[in-house]
Amino acid sequence: MKKSGILALDVGTSSIRASIYIKDEGMKHSLAMKHHLEERFIIDDLWATIAQLIKRVTGSIDDIFIEAIGVSSFLGWVIVNQNGEPLEKAWSWMAYGDQAELKKAKQQSGNSINEIIGRKLNEQLGVFYWGKIIRDLNDDAVILSVKDFINYKLTNIFMMDQSHASYSGLYSVAERRWDTNLFKEFDLPFTAAPALGYGHEVIGTVSCEIQSYLNVSSDTKVILGGPDGTLAILGGGGYQADCTVEVMGTTDVIFHVLDSTNTKDAVANGLVHNSHILPGLQCIGGPTGMTGGALEWLMRKKAWDYDHLGFKNMVKNWQDLKAAESGLFILSSLTGARVPDWNPQMRGTIVGLKPEHDFEEIYKATFEGIAFNTKRIINKIESLVGPVQALTAIGGGAKNMDFLQTRATIAGAMIVIPKEIEASTIGVLALAGFSLKWYHTMEEALSRLNPTEKVIEPSVIEMENYSNLYEKYNKLTNLMNGWYSK
Repeated sequence: MKKSGILALDVGTSSIRASIYIKDEGMKHSLAMKHHLEERFIIDDLWATIAQLIKRVTGSIDDIFIEAIGVSSFLGWVIVNQNGEPLEKAWSWMAYGDQAELKKAKQQSGNSINEIIGRKLNEQLGVFYWGKIIRDLNDDAVILSVKDFINYKLTNIFMMDQSHASYSGLYSVAERRWDTNLFKEFDLPFTAAPALGYGHEVIGTVSCEIQSYLNVSSDTKVILGGPDGTLAILGGGGYQADCTVEVMGTTDVIFHVLDSTNTKDAVANGLVHNSHILPGLQCIGGPTGMTGGALEWLMRKKAWDYDHLGFKNMVKNWQDLKAAESGLFILSSLTGARVPDWNPQMRGTIVGLKPEHDFEEIYKATFEGIAFNTKRIINKIESLVGPVQALTAIGGGAKNMDFLQTRATIAGAMIVIPKEIEASTIGVLALAGFSLKWYHTMEEALSRLNPTEKVIEPSVIEMENYSNLYEKYNKLTNLMNGWYSK
């Protein structure tokens, strides 16, 4: 008798991973492929790579029945015709929308649209990528996320998760549906909108024309899935209200899960208000500007990697390095600021640099600046929901305990580290396992798949000092917002 398994696909902008998780046994098979995407790309080529990877990983097994396939993917868009054929190159998250369209929308709608879509109008909303193109096309177009295109290729069914829809600019977060008035305002046909669902829902089964090539059954279910950042937050434990999770990567993403909130207040505080991947839940928070990417940039300039002796010595002496405490403050927003400032003109800024400062102090000041900005976002969240007592850390930035100690102290909250910090695949497995009734609740799924491994408490001794330094950083950020906006 064959064992039951789930195939989880994690599609990033630089690599794709296919993993098979076996019921009651764990992860048994995993393959990854490197790839490279630009701002615009041919999505059929991406699908061909994904299909090849699925074929390879399923071809290596003959004793496992794949009960379900789930996909997490980077945030991106494509427009297709009614037959699922792409009408344009797809857009990755690195692309920027039509500035003229954005300016026109701001003039026509003012701030009223922000309260509907749960964020300030910005050039990275989907409608500013493809809105004008759809209006100019004679063909009947359908908007899909990259993940939903992959699901279409698997099932021949159009469907989008609520979380992805939150990034379109056409979705009412409070009412959890496409907003017909926004389609009219942007002069777009409502037929372009696919059906909506939640991440654990089954779209359908793998289509007959593709199942043989992929080495799976036509009885294999395909769950809806979601964006990789959203599924990482779920996989990190963000499955219930009053949970706060930060994905620490090239840019950080921090969201607080809750069951209700006032969209107007969230947007007024510079936060994003999203639908959660699960029904009955919402999220407030959002993506920052560059964080880990700024630290990587510094290390490249020094020709360091994580095995370099200089880096290891810096970590060894981390607590003795004086950066903000010596008056050195750095804003890490090399490519613009997002939550909570939404200033695309913001750039990396160094204040208080002295001759006695070495590279190590510059690195720590950059790190402290990233942590200070997390504190700014937490303060905005707390103004709406009350104290945040704990922050779950996932992603590449959650590997170093010394660094996390500094972040816990600056945040004034304990940091929880789950067993698996690269959690997008865990999020997919939790959704699929819950859908297949392997787990009775999402709590059971996450406690089995990704239990807590470590908790870091803030340093009470250093908290007061960092509190005063945070106030200086906050004033600096407000000052530079005005500077870069001129």
